[in-house]
Amino acid sequence: MAWVSPRYLYGNLVGYYYYWKEKKNGKWITLRESLKTKNREEAYHRAYNEQSPFVTKRQRQQRLRFEEFKDKYLFKLLPSENKSRLTQAKYEISLNHFQGFISKKYHIEFLDDIQRFHIEEYRIKRVDDKVSPSTISGELKTIKAFFNRALDFDYVKVNPVRKIKIPRGKPRVEIFNPLEIESMIKESKKDKQLNAVILFLLQTGVREEGTIKAKWINLNEDKRTLKTIWKGGGEKVVFLSKLTFNAIKRLPQLNEYVFPNPHSSEIKYWAKLARDIREFCKGLDIKGNLHKFRHTYASYSLACGMPLQTLRDKLGHYSVAETDKYSHVINESLNGKMKQIFGYWNR
Repeated sequence: MAWVSPRYLYGNLVGYYYYWKEKKNGKWITLRESLKTKNREEAYHRAYNEQSPFVTKRQRQQRLRFEEFKDKYLFKLLPSENKSRLTQAKYEISLNHFQGFISKKYHIEFLDDIQRFHIEEYRIKRVDDKVSPSTISGELKTIKAFFNRALDFDYVKVNPVRKIKIPRGKPRVEIFNPLEIESMIKESKKDKQLNAVILFLLQTGVREEGTIKAKWINLNEDKRTLKTIWKGGGEKVVFLSKLTFNAIKRLPQLNEYVFPNPHSSEIKYWAKLARDIREFCKGLDIKGNLHKFRHTYASYSLACGMPLQTLRDKLGHYSVAETDKYSHVINESLNGKMKQIFGYWNR
């Protein structure tokens, strides 16, 4: 076990030291050696650089590089835990951000070189970059889960994220207003596929993964239902309104997917769909993303009188408390157009 720590004398910084434990005469003793610098970043670089004299040959042979375990975690461990490919992609983005930071600023390559100090510095940098608290929270949770798995394999002795305070962003429920909804439906009619996607997202609350994996073979025309993938890899049957059903029926059946995938990769298609939606909304001077459609569906459905338990089942939430956050988003009365779109009894 080894670590870096500053040493003070009468309140003044003497410098940074490298500490380690060795067993002598049956007892563990703590040894230290000066890193000959008062600069914290330089001290960590000197201590944990691969060529550092403080890292023995035996330690180098047993240590695992961050890149190696990242690949194992993303492409072997996560799939074995039934994580979806989209979840894997999000985890990969978070870990790549963190890896880029520690390798560029501290020249760190090995898992066991990463300490709490590096996590704190990364969190500060993300705040300085004006990244939202919810995104930072998600990234830190991903890094924490990553190191927990590294602990399971004994690649590290302690999780550096263990005592880090992970910010909890306030749950934001952003929805489209009635004018924005009418504008999106009207303008999207110029593109059959875009119109069908917009209506499907607005009137079902299905997540992006379920949207891109919807298949023609699972469309039941008699019952007006579509079976699609749900969070966690399960399947769920969603009911389609006449408006959405007719929009989908107008689409050409180019392949097995209802919303044709121009890429071989689901992740690339998810990214393209998200980008297309953002650009479409931006063209209408509307702030929007894929998940905002789900919030909109939930909020307007409750405002139109849908029972909370029914909405919970439709959204696939584990508890009613998770669904209840949509109860007070819309307080004003809705016009007839919105009731026609979201009133579940008119479907």
